This record gives sequence, structure tokens and C-alpha cells, in this order.
Amino acid sequence: MDELRKLLFGRYASIQGEIEEVRIHVDAEYAQQVRLKQWHTDQRVAEFPDGSVEVSFPVASGGSKQPYANVMGWVLGLGHHAKVLAPPQLKQHVASEINQMGKLYEGS
Repeated sequence: MDELRKLLFGRYASIQGEIEEVRIHVDAEYAQQVRLKQWHTDQRVAEFPDGSVEVSFPVASGGSKQPYANVMGWVLGLGHHAKVLAPPQLKQHVASEINQMGKLYEGS
């Protein structure tokens, strides 16, 4: 039963897609949020001397429709306090979303 629970609920994103290791660096200002919340059953948090943290956990990419949707929402919600370190595809999706968001404010 524990394996089934982990399979169904242990992944941060959709249970569809490839399993990949997500690594996100969070600055000291928002690090406590990461320390206090378990986002995933296999989550690991590395502490740095400056107070920042790196959180890592396995995640399903979500397939092709909305890859990494849940993780992207969390990272974008942290704004400039978080930086995706891996996987490269998640970094690209976040960067693309930020660029598209920036275009909404150009010239306004």
C-alpha cells in the first residue's frame, strides 16, 4: 500500500510523463518556507551558509500538455527568490513563461 500511495501521491506534478529530479535554489528570504513545508515524500533540502536552500525531489514531467505545471506554478509564485537548477526542460519552460509575462508589461 505504501508503494501505491507513493506512486499516486508522492510526485509533485502529474503522474504522467518521465520522472526527473527537480532542483530549485531558494534565497534566504524565502528559505524558511521550504524548510517548513514537505512538497514531496522524497524531498531533500540542502542548507547553505548564506541562509539559502536547495530543494530537490523527483517529479513527473506531466506529459506534453502542461509539462511541470505544478512545479512551475510554485516557482513562479516565489518570483525572483527561486531559481530552477534542473532539469533543463523545466528551466526552459519557466524562462519562456517569464518572457511571455514580461511582454504583457512592455510599453505599459
